[in-house]
Amino acid sequence: MSFNSKNMREWNKWVKHSRHILNECGIPDYIYKSKKRWYIFLEHKYDEVGWFNDHHSAWSIDNLSKDGAKKFHDFIAREYPNEYLDLLKSLESIFN
Repeated sequence: MSFNSKNMREWNKWVKHSRHILNECGIPDYIYKSKKRWYIFLEHKYDEVGWFNDHHSAWSIDNLSKDGAKKFHDFIAREYPNEYLDLLKSLESIFN
């Protein structure tokens, strides 16, 4: 088995496991279906791929409700301890 197919299977497993909470947060599924797109989103706090296609309709964390921002904050803090601190701070400004 190649590294890429193993890596893809692990990512698909993560998506299957995380899909429910991400949907509850209000994160569109097209953002987390691609591993690369997901990590770019976490770094930039908006859908950079979508921005390149149509920057007027790019999705960002600003689209989250207060409740969604809080749930997403808690999810990121659990999944990625001590990472994406700028994202966490931005989410806190939405729900506080």
